[in-house]
Amino acid sequence: MFSLNRRLPILVSGLVIAALLASCADKGSSPSIAAPNGPALGYSPIHGCDFDPNTATPTCTGSASVDTTLWEQLVVCKYYTEGTGPDVQINLTANYVQFPDLGTPGPTQGQSNTFTLQAGKCKTLWRNGEYVNSVRSTDTITVSESPVPGYTTQSQLIKIIRDQPDSGSGATFTLDTLPVSSATTIKTAIGGARIPGAQVIFTNTKVPPPPPPASCTYTQGYWKNHESAWPAPYSATAPWLDATTHKVGNVTWDGLLGLSVAGGNSYLQLAHQWIAATLNAAGGTPVSPAAAAALASAGTWLQNNTPSGNTVPFIKNSQANGWATTLDQYNNGLLGNPHCE
Repeated sequence: MFSLNRRLPILVSGLVIAALLASCADKGSSPSIAAPNGPALGYSPIHGCDFDPNTATPTCTGSASVDTTLWEQLVVCKYYTEGTGPDVQINLTANYVQFPDLGTPGPTQGQSNTFTLQAGKCKTLWRNGEYVNSVRSTDTITVSESPVPGYTTQSQLIKIIRDQPDSGSGATFTLDTLPVSSATTIKTAIGGARIPGAQVIFTNTKVPPPPPPASCTYTQGYWKNHESAWPAPYSATAPWLDATTHKVGNVTWDGLLGLSVAGGNSYLQLAHQWIAATLNAAGGTPVSPAAAAALASAGTWLQNNTPSGNTVPFIKNSQANGWATTLDQYNNGLLGNPHCE
């Protein structure tokens, strides 16, 4: 709490004080905060909330209203678009006129303090009720919200504007609602001839988590050792390459992955990479244009070069080696999709 030592000029009109008190007392649900009794750092709610003087942080759902219950006070509200969120620290700095002698303005003083504000709560953090020779003095208030990790901040300032310099019975009040911005620091005047009150609303929105990376790819070694993970319609025990014209004796897809590529057999090198790429694509991993072209061309080449017999072909072919290199890059996460860890 601030150390407050502002004193009021004794010469303030008693009739003016009475009128101010009456303007608030008529509302019934708010304390008599309009009397010129110096600033007070309290925890009373904004208009629209039930007031309980024994409750430090009442639940507040109301908004600024054209109402003298906001007389010369700054109300700060904290909202989250998700409805709830962490407590935040609100720093308030006030510059005001000090009154060391009867009715004589002194030097400008400054005070600051930090408050904790909970989600869905409002607090009155500053009140200005002083006069300078029967003219309302003006306090300059700066209020800041500390950054909330993982959230963006939007703020809005709403000022209560009085159409007359004082609180005569004919005075009317209007709202000056400023545009919403991303500012975390708001500066406003409280008191004076035209601005009896203001409300600052800080609204935080959770930053959405980054989208998960695109589906990742596995190498031929993973598929060789995780036969149960093969996506439909592929089966590790199915005949290679198919059950009719393009097959090699009793060799299965998984069995083919177990054959050595020693000697530079382009056929086996390509078949291993093609099997892994085919399974990755069937599992939902996006296929880059280069990998898709290689996958299609390699599939046709393998079918055309797979005899219906009992011997795996031994073929050296530079074009097949090129397709195998492209598919190996795709399977290792080097063509647009990460490799699965």
